[in-house]
This record gives sequence, structure tokens and C-alpha cells, in this order.
Amino acid sequence: RCFLLNLNQASNLLDLSKKKSYLADLYALNKPSNNTVGQPMARPTHWIQPLDMFLNINVDAAVTRNRGRGVAAAICRNQGVFQGASAIVFKGIADPPTVEALAIREALALVEDLNLQSIHVASDCKVVVDNIKQRHLTSYGAILHEITDHSHSFLRCNFVHEYRSSNFEAYNLTKHVLSLVVCRRV
Repeated sequence: RCFLLNLNQASNLLDLSKKKSYLADLYALNKPSNNTVGQPMARPTHWIQPLDMFLNINVDAAVTRNRGRGVAAAICRNQGVFQGASAIVFKGIADPPTVEALAIREALALVEDLNLQSIHVASDCKVVVDNIKQRHLTSYGAILHEITDHSHSFLRCNFVHEYRSSNFEAYNLTKHVLSLVVCRRV
């Protein structure tokens, strides 16, 4: 009888141990962690300064839904100080990645006009930046080829992706220029 009682207690202790282990696992799964896997990253809400010796050029593009127009804009800064801006309105081009590639091409033209050599071109369109870096074949491949060739004329030239939240000035410029007539503004 004593053995049976001890066996019964051992069984209860084993069940209790399993329950505690199960509860500990549940607690660990529900506990907030510092692990960012699967969690969205906090996006910057301010201008991101490039590496030393580089001038920052933020680009953006916008398209109209019903008028078949696109705008490409670029803003150049040196350590946060405005150096110049350029925007161009295209009629008949309303494909967002194509217009974003044209914005990057416009940035290179602006930099050449300003006679600069070390540039950091930031776009909020990751697809286009990746296509430039990896030389993917796209419907706007001729523009990407022109960008790549033109980038070799500079001492240093980087293409990077930045979120729109840190690219707000170029975004605001494109929205303003979208309402204007077709032409280039420097």
C-alpha cells in the first residue's frame, strides 16, 4: 500500500513537472523578445547622412493615374546643406519603376551639372536599386544601362535604397511638380 501511494505520488509529480514545463514553454513563446525576426524594423523619419566625402542625392518618382504622366526628381545635399535640385515631367510614361529609374538618371545629370565626383544616390524603390546593382533584364533595361555607364564617369558612385520616410523632400518635390506642365526644371 505504501508503494502504491508512492507510485501514485510519483505519477502526480511527473504530471506536475510536465505541466510546469508546458507552462514554461508557453510563457517563453508569449514573452516579448529582442529578436527582430518577423517583426518590422523601425523606419527612419529623417534624412540619412551618407559616408564622409560623399554628397547625398535623394530621388523620387510619381505617376498620375489617369493622365499618363510621370515625374522624376532629385535633390542634392552636402552634409545636409542644399546644393541643387532637378525635376522632369514625362508624358506617356506612367510605369512607376521606369519613372524611378529615370529619376536616378536625372540625379546623375544633376550631379554632372554641379560638377561633383563622389555621390550617394538614394531611392525609395528597392526593386530599381537592386536591378541597377545586379544588372537584371527589365522593360526599362536601356535606362539602367545608361545609369551604369554614366556612373563610371564619377570618382565614387553608390546606389542605395532608403525608405520614403527618410526621403520626404524628394517625395514632396515630385508631388508638387506632378501638377506642372511637361518639361525639365533645374
